[in-house]
Amino acid sequence: MKKFITLLAALLLLLSLMAGCKAANPKSTVDADYVPIPELTDPTIPSEKPREFPAAIEDTKPVPTVTEEKNVTPEEFRDILLVENRSPFTGQFMECEPEDFKRRDDVYALAVTNISGKTIETVTLRYTNGEKELAFVVEMLPAGWTVVAMDTEGTAVTQEKLTYVSGQVQYLTVGREVTDEVALTETRNGTIIVKNMSGEDMPAVVVYYRDVDYQGNILAGRCFSAVTTESLIPNGQEELETDQWLPSCVIVNVVVLDKAPE
Repeated sequence: MKKFITLLAALLLLLSLMAGCKAANPKSTVDADYVPIPELTDPTIPSEKPREFPAAIEDTKPVPTVTEEKNVTPEEFRDILLVENRSPFTGQFMECEPEDFKRRDDVYALAVTNISGKTIETVTLRYTNGEKELAFVVEMLPAGWTVVAMDTEGTAVTQEKLTYVSGQVQYLTVGREVTDEVALTETRNGTIIVKNMSGEDMPAVVVYYRDVDYQGNILAGRCFSAVTTESLIPNGQEELETDQWLPSCVIVNVVVLDKAPE
């Protein structure tokens, strides 16, 4: 009996010590300072699939609301354009040759929206800041789209007020715009595959694209493009080199020409 009591006491002491250890160390899972290392994947195998564009032309963008003090739309273009003064604007300056692209701080810029219902091939707007005349040129602007164009010289802002001087608008007259007649796929190396989904030959296809900055602004007045080098038969495709294409770029328009450019 005495041995049994001694054994029982020892067992109770052991259980008490075990309970004490658990109470002193309640972290039975992962320590707060410990972060498990994620499984590594083969860096030579891209994890993302090529981007496919659902349509050549994106849905029409809603016309933005412009405050009265920022609205600098000339009276003669009230039914064609909505122009907002975005000066001073800081961002990548692309109103020049690619080798001269660079960041510009606090320059004159306009947000130009096409409200005409038709695609504009080129619009040139001239304003003055009271000291010099500024030129803003926007290429390939489909209906409903808004782009931010900097002054073609990247002029730094001295005073924000702009006064309209003159302007010209040229609508798209060459070729025809297409949507579901072509399929576009962005490859991992930055090229775009164009496939003819129609039942007819396409002499030449031009893909227009622009960059988008981190704030969602579509840049710039200048529009980049890539064109097929050969006629595309039905279900035929071609991979286009896009020198200025970035992952942040968007397709602005796709135009089929009646003949290949010379």
